[in-house]
Amino acid sequence: DDYAYFKDRNHPETIPYLEAENRYTDAMMAHTAGLQQQLYDEMLAKIKEDDSQVPERRDGWFYYARTEKGKPYPIYVRKRGSVVAREEVYFDQNAEAEGHAFYSLGGMEVSPDHHLLAVLVDTTGYEDFVLRVRDLRTGQWLSDEIEQLSWGLAWANDNRTLFYMTPDSAKRGDAVWRHVLGTPRSADVKVYQDDDVLFNVNVRRSRNGEWILISSGSFTSSEFHLISTDRPTERPRVITPRRPGIEYEVEPGEGVLYIVTNEGAQNFRVMTAPIGKPDRPQWKDWLAPRAEVFVEGVMPFKHHVVVVERREGLRRLRITALDGKRDMHEVTFPEA
Repeated sequence: DDYAYFKDRNHPETIPYLEAENRYTDAMMAHTAGLQQQLYDEMLAKIKEDDSQVPERRDGWFYYARTEKGKPYPIYVRKRGSVVAREEVYFDQNAEAEGHAFYSLGGMEVSPDHHLLAVLVDTTGYEDFVLRVRDLRTGQWLSDEIEQLSWGLAWANDNRTLFYMTPDSAKRGDAVWRHVLGTPRSADVKVYQDDDVLFNVNVRRSRNGEWILISSGSFTSSEFHLISTDRPTERPRVITPRRPGIEYEVEPGEGVLYIVTNEGAQNFRVMTAPIGKPDRPQWKDWLAPRAEVFVEGVMPFKHHVVVVERREGLRRLRITALDGKRDMHEVTFPEA
């Protein structure tokens, strides 16, 4: 491979070669400069630059992001107690990006007590993320700073323990680590690693806040592990080991796991298992497979479950009772 040295951005030939290619591209495309500006202006005119997300309620807070005209990055804000309360900007990506030619986030998670913000920041474009933690009460960054990380963050319920990921040499997320705020990186504990280069690892906090979910998946197979957010030092517990050709996704609900799987279902089905004993023999059908409907995922809530489906070019959100036998509401819209 004549270009293998590209793997090393510090190789003396890497940057000069890329700069030369950029100069060549600029020269060859110079006659289209007017058209490029015209297309840019037309596309920008179709974008609502002053926009805002629908607030998401978390405990007594309402979180959302908004954009402002002329600013390239979102502004992350929250309100306490009510959607009409005073707005608090807890992370302005535009301000943070000042002085950087490139600025990207690989993760952003507010602690369960809403006092701390953990972010993964890349200022090189090389997807080498740096973990930083801000105290939202003072606006100051903590001394914790960990470099060369991959995507993915998750808080434990003690508001001191963070789970993060590191990549291998091919930028594949392959390992999950546990960090306690205020301690050196050398004290961090590796809690999971997958050496199979066909599997990508991910870590996240479950929607109900009770579990750290560690997944490892390829294009045709997957595997999930659980760690209680109340007991972050416990070893990950596998739900069911990977099997060739079998994919599954997991989302914890009220005492049960909702499992979307292609086992015996080309278009996927939904099954449940007790969280205390989630191994395969305990799985039971919650939503049987249907030849004409593709199941994309489930989102369990306290009193209902949202099922995301696809059928005949339409995406459908079904709000269903916890027993899966009674639909409470349905929204259908064309696929994007």
